[in-house]
Amino acid sequence: MVRNLLRKKAKKIAAALSSMVLLGVCPFAPASPAEAVTIVHDRPHQRGSGEFYRNTDPGHRPFSDRYGESLPEEEPDTGALIPGSNPAPEGEEQTAEAVQEPAVQEPVKTEPQPEETPQENQEVTVTAPETEAPAEKESRKEKKKKAKAAKAEEAAAKAAKEEEMSLLTKIEAAVEALKKPAAVSDQPKQPEPPKRIAAVAKPQEMTPWPMKTQDIGGTLLLSDNPEYVEKTGIYYTEQVKGDVRALNYQVNSTKRNLRTAIVLENKGESHAVVHVNRVGISEPSSDYLAVGKATQLAYFGKQTARVFIIAPGERKVLCPEQAKQLMKPGALAYGCIDFTVNNPVIAAMVVYDAKENPLTFLDDAPIIKATDNQLRGSFTGMNRLMTGAKEYRPGRDGVVYFYIGDGESDQFRSGIDATDGTIMTNTGNYGIIYNITIPCRRGGFRAYLAPRGGVYAGAVNIETDGGSGTPQLVETPKCSGWDFGVAGLPDSSFTDKKGNCLLTPEDEVTPLGYFEPKGELRLELSPPGASNLPIRIILVPDGLEPLASDAKRG
Repeated sequence: MVRNLLRKKAKKIAAALSSMVLLGVCPFAPASPAEAVTIVHDRPHQRGSGEFYRNTDPGHRPFSDRYGESLPEEEPDTGALIPGSNPAPEGEEQTAEAVQEPAVQEPVKTEPQPEETPQENQEVTVTAPETEAPAEKESRKEKKKKAKAAKAEEAAAKAAKEEEMSLLTKIEAAVEALKKPAAVSDQPKQPEPPKRIAAVAKPQEMTPWPMKTQDIGGTLLLSDNPEYVEKTGIYYTEQVKGDVRALNYQVNSTKRNLRTAIVLENKGESHAVVHVNRVGISEPSSDYLAVGKATQLAYFGKQTARVFIIAPGERKVLCPEQAKQLMKPGALAYGCIDFTVNNPVIAAMVVYDAKENPLTFLDDAPIIKATDNQLRGSFTGMNRLMTGAKEYRPGRDGVVYFYIGDGESDQFRSGIDATDGTIMTNTGNYGIIYNITIPCRRGGFRAYLAPRGGVYAGAVNIETDGGSGTPQLVETPKCSGWDFGVAGLPDSSFTDKKGNCLLTPEDEVTPLGYFEPKGELRLELSPPGASNLPIRIILVPDGLEPLASDAKRG
């Protein structure tokens, strides 16, 4: 009976104490934050984790553990624990007298755990997640904003520093990088890079040289579309008069031998007089670069003029030597012929079986349609005059360059396909002859050609002082094969907004010669068949180290 009464009293006391805690009048409740119990995290705080828990070690058990029953649901726990309300240490029985003295001001004391003994002058405060988290989050947001701002300032400073960094500094960095020995690696040996037959000896800064252009002359007839011949026929045709250049470029994709020719037909009532001024043809071959270079060497080389007459209603082959050449399967046929005719004639560029007659083949030959809108058609203004916008003085202007065939500073030509009226673009300006004039004086300089689009093989005619000297024909490059320009556009090429750029040892150049003209330097060239564009013409003042080892003063 006594025990039952004690248990009932204990329940009432527990309920009373809980009410007093809620009302803030319990003598055992902390009177100030300094006497509160701190709420701790299970691990270092993570933003948004919300994982708080109360310290529930044996020295700070809740009322439900002490009295064996949970508190009523309508009286939720406030989160504050009562110091001194802990049960007796395990193994000691709690007496009824201790339970019957709730009015005593001093709580029952137990031995504090060593690890929980607060340090001297340490304040213990109640910190609820609802009041502390916003401040912590706000602090984190501010720190994050500051960190972002600091990173942005650092990035801006770095960008400004890089912007201020001159090309000469980049040159020094490139030179230093080249001096560093290659790292030793146990990885399988990589294949050797493409051979550079005329690599730049030393990094060099260059500036763009302004050029003015003007298109003049007669009509270019271009037949390079379709490029691969799958059936015989007329690959381009147009009625012409005056100065004409006919360029044909076709590859035999059949399994039989073919031939190609340019046939002129006079459908007028008067005789047509034809003057053949320049002929550039070479033996068809599967070595496309060799064919392209040989055709240009023939075109820019010595010529023998020829004249013939076409009577009304008559057909004649423009170049009988070309019609005799055999196009074996896989071979490229490439020809460039300049002629002048006083009366209108029909020019037909045909590909036919090797055993057929080109003159009779025209009777039933079909017109082969183009596959797209480029590299075919008639282009008025077959010559491009390119002149330096100002006088080049080597000592004052330094290393300069200009582009040919880039489509921007040197625009591609537009024409029309006379067979169906389609507007065409001569991408690369193939068949266009460039007459380049560079006004210059007060010092010598070297000139170079640098490929920028891939493999390149052609030729250049060079004159000084307005044609007073003997023209010099220079191969570009002097060697043969697929080596020159095979590396394409180097990854280390630097160009700023003004066009200033860095020429590095990864670039390839071929020398055109050393010159000391009194008035001007003249170059005559044309984008060669099978080669890639654009190219650069580079001028380097005397006194600077040559770009390539074979660019010697001559």
